[in-house]
Amino acid sequence: MAVSQSFSIHRRNRDLDFILLFFFGMFVFLELNRFQRIETHVLDANDVIGNKTFDSSLYNNKSIDKKVPVKEEEKVDTRPSIAVNWQHILFHNPNCILRQDEHNPLPLVFMALGRTGSSVTWATVAKILGDAEPEKAIEIVGRVHPEATKFFQGIPEELVPTWPSAYICDLQSNFTKDGLHTRGIVGFQWKPYMKEFDNPKAWSGLRDLAGSGNSSSSLLGAHPKIRLIYQTRNAIDRRLSNWKHSRSDTLVSPHCTKGDEKCVQNHLKQAKMVNFTTGQELLKWLRSDKDSEEKIFKRLHDVGVDYIHVTYEKLYMSDNAEEWMRIFRFLGRGPGRDLTMDAVQENFSMMKTSNKTHRDVMENYVDVKKTLQGTEFEHLLTG
Repeated sequence: MAVSQSFSIHRRNRDLDFILLFFFGMFVFLELNRFQRIETHVLDANDVIGNKTFDSSLYNNKSIDKKVPVKEEEKVDTRPSIAVNWQHILFHNPNCILRQDEHNPLPLVFMALGRTGSSVTWATVAKILGDAEPEKAIEIVGRVHPEATKFFQGIPEELVPTWPSAYICDLQSNFTKDGLHTRGIVGFQWKPYMKEFDNPKAWSGLRDLAGSGNSSSSLLGAHPKIRLIYQTRNAIDRRLSNWKHSRSDTLVSPHCTKGDEKCVQNHLKQAKMVNFTTGQELLKWLRSDKDSEEKIFKRLHDVGVDYIHVTYEKLYMSDNAEEWMRIFRFLGRGPGRDLTMDAVQENFSMMKTSNKTHRDVMENYVDVKKTLQGTEFEHLLTG
């Protein structure tokens, strides 16, 4: 009897051990699965921000359609899109302090449409300010209009008044925490699509930049002003560049890194002659583009944003570096005088992919010239 009872107890204990082992195994499996998903997000973000593991407010959302018809300003960039992890900012870095001293990267917003040379400008400014391996100006507001719409929809109500400063502060603190104190500049690129520029959250973002330093303007408290660089380019050149990429059978890389001759040759192969828009359609588009540009200028001025306007032509087609020195004087850092174009070009990380004039790339150059002759847009045509 005692032996039978002992055997029964032993069997119950064995069954209990088996049950506990089963549940422990399930727990380990679920935890490993959760960790793998988190690690995947971190690795995806590293693909974009340079394989550096930050406690990041970024994660990668790889959702790219290879051949989807899009509008002119939209089919320009095949990089994985970037979403902001606002919850990280709200719950893990709510008391962030934005800094502007020489020991920290300078807060900056770069406003520009696609194909304006903004990526090269950002990287060059950062390198001249001491950043040996500058990151790209991440287009968190959206590379294309649908992404911009989604971006503004995703901003939590608590961060609507301060989303630019909250994001930049979080990014700056991540750089500093990881020992990257020498970063020249830190911030993001904002493509000012007109459909979203009147969004109340876009207005809030501009007011945050303009109200920097006012403790009542920020949920994070007082912070130094955040400067903005607005870069533009000849509208015809911008459209030609967009068309070059949208017409290619296999999308070419938006940029070519310095020394990558294979990439440059690929661009040259795709540089087909273009039958450019003419007549009232062209004039209507140019007037609309000019109106949008003037609206941006007025908005930045009316809201009180501390900004500087620079052009692709003065940055990359001039024989002097005055436009670059204007940027550094505006930032209050770097060579505000005695800078040469040779010194600037030594810091270029990307190469020009075409030096052709409009006459060289337009099949109907004569018709385009007739359309623009005697109008306010005549100066836009080259060749």
